Amino acid sequence: MDKKKKDKKIISGENRFDPRRARMGFAQSTREVKKASPAVLTEDFPALLSEIFLENGIVIPRGSGSEDDSPLHGNGTVKPGRPDTEDTDYMVLRNLSSFAAILIETNSLFNLTAIKEPEEIALLHFADSLKISDDIPKGARVLDIGSGAGFPAVPLAVARPDIKVTAIDSTGKKVDFINRAAKQLQLSNLSAVCGRAEELLSTVIAQNHIAGIDRGSFDIVTARAVADLGILYEICFPAVRTGGSFIAMKAEKGREEFSRGSTQFSKLGGNGGTISEYTLKHKDETYSRSIITVTKIEETPEIYPRSYGTIRKKPLF
Repeated sequence: MDKKKKDKKIISGENRFDPRRARMGFAQSTREVKKASPAVLTEDFPALLSEIFLENGIVIPRGSGSEDDSPLHGNGTVKPGRPDTEDTDYMVLRNLSSFAAILIETNSLFNLTAIKEPEEIALLHFADSLKISDDIPKGARVLDIGSGAGFPAVPLAVARPDIKVTAIDSTGKKVDFINRAAKQLQLSNLSAVCGRAEELLSTVIAQNHIAGIDRGSFDIVTARAVADLGILYEICFPAVRTGGSFIAMKAEKGREEFSRGSTQFSKLGGNGGTISEYTLKHKDETYSRSIITVTKIEETPEIYPRSYGTIRKKPLF
């Protein structure tokens, strides 16, 4: 392929993240990014993030030092921090702020997320993702299916260095973005795999241990705003180990979907499930959310998951 055709292919925007284009684009778009999102690229964003976490009951893991050593004041605002500090809570705020900057920069080149403003990112991506942090056991192996631009995978990996997070998405540029962000943030506990979960988790393919996505091997499987629960449950649940849990993060239709599914979860080896509802809030904005948790008490029959076409045509519920 000659250079002219090759360049044209890159610019046409195939479903892959191109690092060369990104490097050139980042340099060219810095001025626009700074203008559009000053809070992310200044010291203001950690304080904004801390304020939103405090307002929504998100507890940032504490470091091992005394309260005086903490980079947060008692009211949740951020103290001036040393760049070399190892306090856990400061590192979480710093790394999430860095990820927000990477997200906004990359989103100016590739369509990763419709949520672009700093306050929306802090509330609707970061705070929402970390609502399930307390539900994840220490040292857990977590699979995030349909991760998109990395939610909840990246915030969980940042806030919980004790867990190992694998993200799956079918869009190559989003997977490459997550892996690049993990490298930049030095998150050794995060990796992303490109593919369709229902294919990677099928009995035949899973026997080959492709990309480390082993059927029935994850302590926690998450999915956030991906699909109707009747479809999502079949795609995700085969990855859960016996005794582990599937956690679906839903919006306003969560209660309705849970009501349809609670009597059907046993088909794949799940218990009756639980649902908890909460409201994300900041200033005058409020958003209704729900968390549906199903624990695996029996092995999932090998016929599941079926092909995606079959799941869509004949969902379990």
